[in-house]
Amino acid sequence: MFRNAGDHANAMCELYRATRPSVAQLETLLAMAADGTGAQAWDFDPVVDAPDYATLSRDDASRLLSAGYVVRRLLGTRPLEDAPVDVLSDIFDASAFEERARRRPRRRRSAA
Repeated sequence: MFRNAGDHANAMCELYRATRPSVAQLETLLAMAADGTGAQAWDFDPVVDAPDYATLSRDDASRLLSAGYVVRRLLGTRPLEDAPVDVLSDIFDASAFEERARRRPRRRRSAA
């Protein structure tokens, strides 16, 4: 099929490159595993069951990335961290209502 060994090697390298995840995909998978997105999106904890991301096929890497992007869209970049919540005071502040009542003129009923 190939006339020289160099062409054969180039074709094998291209086939390997086309079937393996790219460097950008690997970096994103590792970032998702580190920030907790992977644990939420992928039915396993990547810290406990650390897969070898370099041996994944490109299709498997794309599937994991798309699930991770959905979780990031829904829960944010770091879903395992607690989001800061503003705690409102339990005391009811009626000063705004009282001020509005003072400013509004009162209607008087006349006895007719």
